Amino acid sequence: MEKINAILTTALLFFVLTVPTFAHTALDTSDPAADSIVETEKTTYRITFTGGIERTSTFSIVDESGMEMPLETTVEEQAIQGELEQPLSNGEYTLKWQIVASDGHLQEGEIPFTVALPETTQELEETDKPEDTDVTETIPAEEPQVENEEVEYSSTPLLIAIGVAVVVIAGLLIFALRKK
Repeated sequence: MEKINAILTTALLFFVLTVPTFAHTALDTSDPAADSIVETEKTTYRITFTGGIERTSTFSIVDESGMEMPLETTVEEQAIQGELEQPLSNGEYTLKWQIVASDGHLQEGEIPFTVALPETTQELEETDKPEDTDVTETIPAEEPQVENEEVEYSSTPLLIAIGVAVVVIAGLLIFALRKK
């Protein structure tokens, strides 16, 4: 009976300890936030996730014409941070990210944002615009959607490992019961 208890305890611990591997990492926060308007000069951009990410994870900042901005990235345990050499100019941008979660799943998404820096007095003087000209900036009515697309990889190796463990445990149980 002690062998059966030991086997059942081992099997229970195996399944309890492997359950967290089925949880998926998701986007937690981003700076700037999705669909936000950045009104100050900014060179640091950061995305945080709910779980661990691998060092091979990346992100880039792309302008409305599709041109990628030069960005130096640093990957931390649950975050990616990017540093630009110079702040972005006014316009529409998309922060595109691709991570490999610690559970091995590849995930990608996009975070759209707008840079709308106020014009400085010097810029107004350089443009030689008459003072009575009304300059109005319009923001498109279309609201970009945040995409959090998960690219699934085959979980066949994990299922095979679980199947082998179940067969081994069942075999041990049968062996222990026959000895009695």
